[in-house]
Amino acid sequence: MTFSQLRTFIAVVEAGSITGAANKLFVSQAAVSSVLIGLKQELGVELVARDGRGIRVTSSGQILYRYSQLLLGLLEETRAATMAESDPRRALLRIAAVTTAGESLLPKWLRSFLNINPDLEVKLEVGARARVFELLEQHHVDLAIAGRPPAGRGFISLASRRHDLVLVTAADSDLATQNRQGSIDYATLARKTWLVREDGSRTRVSVDELLEQLAISPKLLTLGSNVAVREATALDVGVALLSSDSVIRQLENGSLVQLNIAPLPIVKHWHIVTRTSEMIADVAITFARHLIETGQAETSGDNRVLHSER
Repeated sequence: MTFSQLRTFIAVVEAGSITGAANKLFVSQAAVSSVLIGLKQELGVELVARDGRGIRVTSSGQILYRYSQLLLGLLEETRAATMAESDPRRALLRIAAVTTAGESLLPKWLRSFLNINPDLEVKLEVGARARVFELLEQHHVDLAIAGRPPAGRGFISLASRRHDLVLVTAADSDLATQNRQGSIDYATLARKTWLVREDGSRTRVSVDELLEQLAISPKLLTLGSNVAVREATALDVGVALLSSDSVIRQLENGSLVQLNIAPLPIVKHWHIVTRTSEMIADVAITFARHLIETGQAETSGDNRVLHSER
């Protein structure tokens, strides 16, 4: 097997078809088919099977896919580490962040770090929580910015930063008026439309938990991004539970109002997460140290990694 073959196989699995993989890789369908035939002959197992106009990945194919992702991640990590050892100015900071942190928090952190490391190259991917930790686990990134890391998968939190989930409404809404008068109750909130993210989003999980705690079942309107939720809230389409990091400007300029009602706000923490492996990129550790030293984050517990000589 070659890395080129593995990249092609990954493209086939992710595209769901030979045609899609060929378009993604800018090669012919015949070239993709040839790779699949070669891998099948070398391994002696069926990796994919026809399924209508697309393909179905077999259990053996799923195993190959997961290992291929890991091998390519390790290859990229090896290349970056080798180049950085020769010339620190060629270091590559590889980060994945959940959507809220990637949109609202990480740009500030990167600006601060790049001000003193102007030659640094950054690779950033923003996505869902599951995808972020998958990239970290497979060595495609060195740091993940998300909520508390899942247990039992070899992750460690280097640093953390508090943020609050706050319930917000448009500044010219009737709720804003009632908020100033201190007259909001749960029944009022139950009559409002709540703007939420899709199922599986960590913010959506927090909304569901809050609604259960308040014992209300309001109408929900699902939107595909934090920006869409925030902007729709400012237009008084409904209320929304959002990270304070994502609405700080709107609260300051008065386009949104934070509602004061128990048990809000909900205290949460962003975590700067890496693998427990000893081979962690120096630039990743330096980034976490910078955030702690500049007061933008706090050390997460007893963390010897940050205090080791590198």
